[in-house]
Amino acid sequence: MRFLWKGYPKPIAASEESRNGCMRKILLPGEKFSVAASLSEAPKGGFSESDFAPKRVEGAYLAADSSGEVYASFGPRKVKILSDGVSELGPSFHSILSFGKDGTKIVKMGGDAYWQKGKTLKKLAAKDAAGAAALFEGGFFVCGSDGLWRISPDGDDKLVDSNLRSPAAVALSANGDWLYVFEYLSRRGYSYRISREGIASLKQEFFFLHIPEYADCAQSLAAACDISGYTYVATSYGVQVCDYNGRSEAILPLPDGGAALAVCFGGKDLSTLFVLSQYGTVFSRKLRAKGSSIFEKPVKIRVGAG
Repeated sequence: MRFLWKGYPKPIAASEESRNGCMRKILLPGEKFSVAASLSEAPKGGFSESDFAPKRVEGAYLAADSSGEVYASFGPRKVKILSDGVSELGPSFHSILSFGKDGTKIVKMGGDAYWQKGKTLKKLAAKDAAGAAALFEGGFFVCGSDGLWRISPDGDDKLVDSNLRSPAAVALSANGDWLYVFEYLSRRGYSYRISREGIASLKQEFFFLHIPEYADCAQSLAAACDISGYTYVATSYGVQVCDYNGRSEAILPLPDGGAALAVCFGGKDLSTLFVLSQYGTVFSRKLRAKGSSIFEKPVKIRVGAG
C-alpha cells in the first residue's frame, strides 16, 4: 500500500498562495526573497549561542532615500543598492539610520549618532542609538539605550521617554499619526500619538511579537510601515508583520535562516522589501504592499475593527 497525492506522480509542491489573510494581502504569488547584496566580508553572526539576548552587529542598518535607493551597512562595509546593481561606498562613508526632510539624516560614526544636513553635523545625546524614524513635518525620533529621543528639524534633541527597556526599532505610520517603538529585550511594542508639531503622547503597550519557546525576547532591531497599516519588524524569527491593531499576523523567514537585523522599503515604487540578515546578506522581495515614505503625502489608512 502506498499513499497517492493529488497530481501524483508530480512532486508535492507548496501552494503559491497562503491561507493566511495577511500574507494574501501583502505577498505576490511566485515572488520569493532574492539576494540584493552580500556584505558578508564583515564578521558574521553577532549572535552568541549561549546568550538569548545577543548584541547588535555594530553598523547593521538599512535606509532608503527619497528616490527609493537603499543604503546598507554591515560592520565596515557600506553599499548603495541600485536597480541595476550595487555600488560600494567605502569604509569612510557614514552608516545611515534614516533620511529626513530638507536633506537631513541621522548617521552613525564611531558608535555615536549625529544629525546631519550637508556638511553640518550635530552630535546627539542618545546613547547607543539603534534606530531612527523621520517625520512628515521634519525632524526625527531616535531610539537609544537610554530611551526615546525627539530630534527637531534643526537637530536639537530632547529625551521623550526613559521608561523603556532597550528600545531599538522605531517606525512612523503612513498617516503620520502614530509612532511605533519596539524593545530589543522583550516582545513588546508601544504606540505613541504624534501631533503635527511632532510631540509624542498617549503611550500604550500595543504590539505583542512571537518568540521561540526557549527565548525571553524578540530581539526587535528595526521596523517599517506600509500604506495599508501593516508594520514590518526585524526580529530573531525573521520579519514579523503586525496589523494596525498590533497583532503579529505573519512571519517572513529569511532564506539563510538568520535573524533579521534591519528592514526597509525601497525601489522606485517602494514596493520592494529589503531585509538585512545577521550573516551580512541583504535580501529583497517584491510585494503587493507599498511602503510608507515621508517624501510622499500622508495617506488615510482604512482598517476594520477586531
